[in-house]
Amino acid sequence: MKNGSEINEVLYLRRLIKEADECKYTIARTLYEMSALSYEKGSRKGDYEIRDNVGLVVDEINQYYEQIKLFDNGKNGDMRAFEDILVFFQNSFIDTCIVTDKFSMLKEVILKQEQADKEHNSKLDDSSLERKNNVFVSELAKQINGNEIKFSSIVAPKLKIFLNNVNQILYFEKIKPVFEDMDRIAESEVLDKKTALFKKNTITFIWLNRKINNVNFSRSGLEKFITDLLEQMGFINPAQLKTAMGGRRFDEVLAGIFDDLAILESMNDAGGAEGETETVSPTDTARRETTETMVNLKTFLDDLCFVNMNRPSMYLKEYQHFRSLAGKGMEKYLFHTIGSHEITLKMVSDYHTNSLIMVFSWIRREIRKDKSMIEHLRPFIDTIPDCYKFAKLYSTAMYIASHETNQDTSFFISKTRQYIQPGLSAALIQIIRDNCDQLDRAFRDSAAYTALSSYSGKDVMIKKLTILQEFFNSAKEKILAWKE
Repeated sequence: MKNGSEINEVLYLRRLIKEADECKYTIARTLYEMSALSYEKGSRKGDYEIRDNVGLVVDEINQYYEQIKLFDNGKNGDMRAFEDILVFFQNSFIDTCIVTDKFSMLKEVILKQEQADKEHNSKLDDSSLERKNNVFVSELAKQINGNEIKFSSIVAPKLKIFLNNVNQILYFEKIKPVFEDMDRIAESEVLDKKTALFKKNTITFIWLNRKINNVNFSRSGLEKFITDLLEQMGFINPAQLKTAMGGRRFDEVLAGIFDDLAILESMNDAGGAEGETETVSPTDTARRETTETMVNLKTFLDDLCFVNMNRPSMYLKEYQHFRSLAGKGMEKYLFHTIGSHEITLKMVSDYHTNSLIMVFSWIRREIRKDKSMIEHLRPFIDTIPDCYKFAKLYSTAMYIASHETNQDTSFFISKTRQYIQPGLSAALIQIIRDNCDQLDRAFRDSAAYTALSSYSGKDVMIKKLTILQEFFNSAKEKILAWKE
């Protein structure tokens, strides 16, 4: 027979899953309606460009749809499915909403064609050659407007509720082992491990909660939020929790969580304007180096954030022309299975992309705030060329996999499989592993340089590096655990 705590656990989880299921159904239905967007008329160059961009929009909508469907895998005990959902939507919805970006790109293409038609007409002497208003484009514009309204009024708000629930369910499952055998935890040798597990997963949960809900907590507010949540989850009530972990110890854990989150917040704030007063007076050579580094960082981050948006400038010529891979037997590599919960090279590349964005966004902010940080962070800066090589390889792989002749459908599972050329897959796998090794060394070398320096804020800087490395290691563990 279940005790009261176990009943609360079941009820809490059941409520979250039910609410997430309802949101999933509404989101999936709306996305399915939106994916009907098409443009098949016209044979001018502008029409082909519009058609291509419509395809990009629909592809992204379909990716949202397939990721939403992964929720069913999570309900069946596959927590990795929940992690994949959160990683995907953090990159493609929370940090940068790729669907709305692609709608904007499509509208710019339509506007460009309209302007080209006006310029053409203004140069004509014979009005019979005048380009009339394209009724098909006008109809497409109405469909785009309707889809944008559906996305902003239905998909976006429901998606936030859905992601909030997925985040809570994943947190529930991650910290559940902490509260097993709670009566004996105070005397157990595993107390430190359980405390570290609780702290690590709580920081990740609160970090994502902040991103999803755009909310911050005061120190007392964070303590209340966590203890209330643990009570709702049915693990243990706050009084028991303090007794089990040893009152002061639990308070110290919560204080440590708040302090680490505060550091993370400072690492991800804009951190001063471009023209902020410098803490040092660099020489002309140092100033040029800093300017060049900042430009390189911005270019790299811009390309990394939009790595899945089909940008020809990112494609590697030696791979980009491969077609008809679906029927080539051993001459193909399975890059991704859309809608499947299996870990693929695409998912591993997403993990790596997410970790690189976090690391290098922070590096750029630190250098903007204090130009002298370039010396402390040079080990990371030296890895940019190889990290940028990853961005190009991944962007090329996404482009090849998106081509219909490089896809087929499994007879048994009815899911679309995407293929890339084996040489490209080998290069992508190798660069991901190499980058993980290089960034590991960069964390160590940067911390060592800072520790030996006379920099007054070195203790805080080392703490920032430690926290950032923990987040990086979470992604790295998933990458290295993957078996191709």
